[in-house]
Amino acid sequence: MTHADARILIVDGQVAVARLVAKIFGVAGLPNTDVAFDTPTARGQMEARTPDIVILDARIAPMPATAFITLARKLTNGRAITLMMTTSRSAAVVDAAHEAGVDGILLKPFTPADLRAQIAEASERKRTPTIPRLTDPRQNAVILD
Repeated sequence: MTHADARILIVDGQVAVARLVAKIFGVAGLPNTDVAFDTPTARGQMEARTPDIVILDARIAPMPATAFITLARKLTNGRAITLMMTTSRSAAVVDAAHEAGVDGILLKPFTPADLRAQIAEASERKRTPTIPRLTDPRQNAVILD
């Protein structure tokens, strides 16, 4: 979702970074942002007002980012786009986030154009149904009575 009325939740323990990310969202045409500086506050905000987009820093606290991604997906019934911000290009960090169900990774620093592109890509992936891979040949069988 990239509509101007999208509800955004930014979760970052660094106040200045969180405010900067909120400004970047505004420049990208998405001004409806809430900010949380820790995971308990973010959880409360999600329970009070379901966000359309959750963007979190990889080093948030006290809950690990991967656990928070899973929680965000649960509290939004998987509808919210979840993006994780990181300065790390480490495969371990990225893989763990993907395993938790994150919709996209934003490498810091990023521009409003980078942000809009990640949201658009994540939104498209959420709309496109995935076709399960059939690994057992018997799953291809059609039984006629």
